[in-house]
Amino acid sequence: MNMKKQSGFSLVELLITIAILGILVAIAVPNYRAQVIRGARTEAVDEILKVAQFQQQTFTRTNQFAVPAVNPYTTQNGRYQITTQVNNAGQSYTITAAPQGGQANDPCGSLILDEVGRKTTTAGDAANCWGGR
Repeated sequence: MNMKKQSGFSLVELLITIAILGILVAIAVPNYRAQVIRGARTEAVDEILKVAQFQQQTFTRTNQFAVPAVNPYTTQNGRYQITTQVNNAGQSYTITAAPQGGQANDPCGSLILDEVGRKTTTAGDAANCWGGR
C-alpha cells in the first residue's frame, strides 16, 4: 500500500484557533475602546485649563471673572462642549466639559473645574478622570 502523507490543518485545529482568536478579541476590543475614551478626555482637560487661565488673567486685570466671547463652544475634534458660568457678580466661575458624540459613553461624564481649582466630575472618580492634572 502506498500511503501519502497528508499536510494541512484539521477542522478541529481550525476551530480551536478561531475560538482562541475570539476570546482574545473579546478581551482586547473593550480595553482598546476604554483607552481611546481616556485619551480623548485629555482634549477636554486641556480646553478647561486654557479657559481657566483666561479667567485668571481676566480677574488679574479687572478684579472679576468674565464669560468668554464664545460660550458654549465645541472642542476642535468635536468630542466635548465647553461651557463657562460666571456667578456671584463675577467673583466665581465653573467650567464644564460635557462629552459629545463617540465620547458620550465616557464613564466620567462631564469634567468640572471651579475658580478655586476644585476638579470634579458628574460620574466616576474625579482623581482618575482628571488624569492626575
